[in-house]
Amino acid sequence: MDGFGITQDDRILAITSPLGDDRLLLERLDGIEGLSMLFDFTATVRSLDDDLDPASLLAQNVTIRLKLQEGRYRMFNGIVAALDGGHAAARGQRHYQLQIVPWLWSLTRTSDCRIFQNKSTLDILSTILGEFGYRDVDMSKAGPAPVRSYCVQYRETDFQFISRLLEEDGISYFFRHAQGRHTLVLGSQTAAYETGDEPRVLFSAGSQHSNHLDEWHRRHAYRASAWTVKDYNFETSRLPLEQRSPTLSDYRQHPLHEHFDYPGLHDDAGGGERRAKLAMQAEEVERVTVQAAGDCRSLAPGRRFRLSGHPVAAENGDYVVTSGAHHATDLSYESGGKSETGYRNSLTCIPAATPFVPARVTPRPVIAGLQTAVVVGPAGQEIYCDSFGRVKVQFFWDRLGGGDEQSSCWMRVAQPWAGRGFGGQVIPRVGMEVVVAFLEGNPDRPLVVGSVPNAETSPPLHLPDEQTRTSFRSASSPGGGGFNLFTMEDKAGAEEIAFHSQKDMSMVVRNNLFKQVGQNMVVTSGQLLVLQVGNSLIQITDQSIQIVSNGSSIVLDKNGISQNGQTIWLNP
Repeated sequence: MDGFGITQDDRILAITSPLGDDRLLLERLDGIEGLSMLFDFTATVRSLDDDLDPASLLAQNVTIRLKLQEGRYRMFNGIVAALDGGHAAARGQRHYQLQIVPWLWSLTRTSDCRIFQNKSTLDILSTILGEFGYRDVDMSKAGPAPVRSYCVQYRETDFQFISRLLEEDGISYFFRHAQGRHTLVLGSQTAAYETGDEPRVLFSAGSQHSNHLDEWHRRHAYRASAWTVKDYNFETSRLPLEQRSPTLSDYRQHPLHEHFDYPGLHDDAGGGERRAKLAMQAEEVERVTVQAAGDCRSLAPGRRFRLSGHPVAAENGDYVVTSGAHHATDLSYESGGKSETGYRNSLTCIPAATPFVPARVTPRPVIAGLQTAVVVGPAGQEIYCDSFGRVKVQFFWDRLGGGDEQSSCWMRVAQPWAGRGFGGQVIPRVGMEVVVAFLEGNPDRPLVVGSVPNAETSPPLHLPDEQTRTSFRSASSPGGGGFNLFTMEDKAGAEEIAFHSQKDMSMVVRNNLFKQVGQNMVVTSGQLLVLQVGNSLIQITDQSIQIVSNGSSIVLDKNGISQNGQTIWLNP
């Protein structure tokens, strides 16, 4: 008991807060909770303090206690997200409203751009929650999730990001409450369900029974006949990646009522089968649902119960709560201690044999347009690629990347031509700034489509002075210093095509080679020039000229002219 002279002991509603016992008196609780959603409760309280310090409550832990039977209580624990000062109450008191949410809600207040590699959804979730120091997590009921080789969080809140991944892997969650804490519970399929404090619930319409359900409305809904997903993997380009999962419904289904999606975001047939099945299961959650209401205070999302007492025998059976709304009041503070209390809830349930697979409602981020990034690799390596000519990059938005071969996945590089053993190939080198596109705008599927110069990688021409030139210049690797060059000069009156080879140059012509020179043709060789046709050749060095044909030869050198042959013909 405090300055109120009133205690919350033995009342239907009570709240504990950092302000101390009975500093706040709970009059009303309204809220919603559900599978794969953040609970949101509004607690209407009264206080003698007409100007509560927000810092004493915001982001602080509070626990609401709802009285059950036989001295037991149900707890609702959370953090205060908002504090509203309301109207004056009796006896110098003031009403306030507290918005109470789970600690997971705080991830709606953080956003990031980052890359995860070779981690499952649960691994990623553990990493993010661990960074914030959140430890009240139970993953024991979540089945194994496939490893994601490359997964990007891009301009999403942390909550949007983890929600999207959980939905993609069919993992649901709810919260388990206790005094002073609540635990995030993750689960897959029906293994996620828990047996509640009251495993049997009575249906009793129009009676005065307490702790029962008095409304029960079953809904049957026609859903799609199948889900089909398709994708493409360039590493297994001939393997069809189209997988289909039919409905388990016994309704008369039209076979063409099918959902089809591309890309399915899978790399192999097994992944496609899994995604199609999860999509179909999420569809079938809505096939049979129940809207119920009553005053059974212990029912909570993820809790199984057995309904009994319904006059239609087919309605009795096992169900699980998927969502609920609570309305509880205790107005006795205003009425001078007279009992003016009440509780009512409304629930959505599904048959307990139906796995709750969350619908994929969290949008995937879309990178609309192109980005640039810098090609990276191991320290000291100038060129870094794999057998497909793929490269790795460091994105400018990636604050955690080390600018090395771990910074991204391998990315294919678009080439001007690509065929079976033929085409063009230019490998972007470490340090180059490249242009990156994203297939379907998906950050997880990047594709290098070009490169651009910057202050560190300036163009190979002196611009704008050489703006009439078109040039392709390489650089010797490793170490640099040398280059190969092909240049076309289009300046009027000075048109030219030039080649430069840093070391050797070879050309093979399988049939004919024709050259036509309008004026002069000059061939300069530093050491040796050889012209050969069959067994005949002309060999020129800086010391001699030798002509050889059919066993005969003539040599011109500093000693004169010498010949080797059976007959010499001299024409006057």
